[in-house]
Amino acid sequence: MLAFLFIMLAKLGVFAFEVFYLLDSPFCFSPVKISIFETIKSCLSELVIILGIKSLQPCLMDELIALIGIISCTAMFVLFGIATTEIYLYIAIVVGCFGMCAVPILRAIMSKMTPPDKQGVLFGSIAVVENICNLSSSVIGGAIYSETVVFYRGTAYFVMTGFMVFSAILLLALIKDSRKNQYRKDYEVIQ
Repeated sequence: MLAFLFIMLAKLGVFAFEVFYLLDSPFCFSPVKISIFETIKSCLSELVIILGIKSLQPCLMDELIALIGIISCTAMFVLFGIATTEIYLYIAIVVGCFGMCAVPILRAIMSKMTPPDKQGVLFGSIAVVENICNLSSSVIGGAIYSETVVFYRGTAYFVMTGFMVFSAILLLALIKDSRKNQYRKDYEVIQ
């Protein structure tokens, strides 16, 4: 749940300042160009998620797919943070197109870990976390951007990258734990 929280904070926090980032120099996007850019970013991400998750699930465990999504999103944030030309931004979109897959995969992981009679509690808890993120992430993202834009324009993206790295660490701990549990189950079957 913590990994989910930090991913949502980062993803939603970026929306609070991304338009200001694109409007400012050196990009100076017009409103039309921003809408085209965001549409390309969203559509590519959704398309890759729909096709990517289904194609990766037969050969990878869900935790690894979520980790790939986190790494993809982290790389996108870093590229956005260091961008000096529009080319960086479009490369970042391609690199980060698998980034949002972590959210549905983490929901699926949590659902598999929860007994059937507790599913309602789980999804109620997820809804609470999403609402907390919706309410706080824009404030956090906007505050970080407004305080750091003077030093370096991409600093806010680097802070959001830190949230993603923390999520990756939590997910790595989950992967290690699930592999240890699988090893125990395999060992018990052999015995």
